Formats: sequence, C-alpha cells, structure tokens
Amino acid sequence: MVRNNVHPVLAGEGASAWIMASSSHCHQHLDNYMLVEHASPRCSSRQFYNGILDGHAHGVFHGRIIVHEDAQKTDAKQTNRNLLLSDDAQIDTKRNWRSTPTT
Repeated sequence: MVRNNVHPVLAGEGASAWIMASSSHCHQHLDNYMLVEHASPRCSSRQFYNGILDGHAHGVFHGRIIVHEDAQKTDAKQTNRNLLLSDDAQIDTKRNWRSTPTT
C-alpha cells in the first residue's frame, strides 16, 4: 500500500504551485491525496494526476482545492487522467472545490 499526501498552502500574494503525480503498479493499492489551499490573493495552482494501473491494482485520487475569502483572483486547475490496462484494475476519484464561506 502506498499513500501520498500533498498539501501546499499558498500564503504569499502571487504564489504558485504545480503538482504532478503519476502512478503505475500491478498489484498495489495507491492512495493519492492532494489538497491545495489558496490563502492569499492572485495565487495560481495546477494539479496533474495520471494513473496507469494494471493487474489487480487499485488507485484512489482525492484532489481538493480550498479558496479562502481573502484569496481574490485565484486561478486553480485540476486534471485527473487514468488508464486501466486490465479488467481487474480500478480507480476511485473524488474531486472537490470549496470556497470558505463569508461571515
């Protein structure tokens, strides 16, 4: 079993993050969690996940973007592409985008 946790917080104005992850395994469970938090104005982020699974592999991709109230003019994109090379390979995907509520 493999678990990857990625959680950059873009706390400086104009900060950016590029996250690229890929996987290719035959008989493993792969759990990938990516959370990008936009806490300042004019930040940008890109999330790219590419999964290639074969055999009895099971992959999980959970991508999340949080935009705080003060993070005006945020530019965020998330891409998730997967290739299953066998009938027994499986990928579960959960994508989230959330802005923090205004008070």
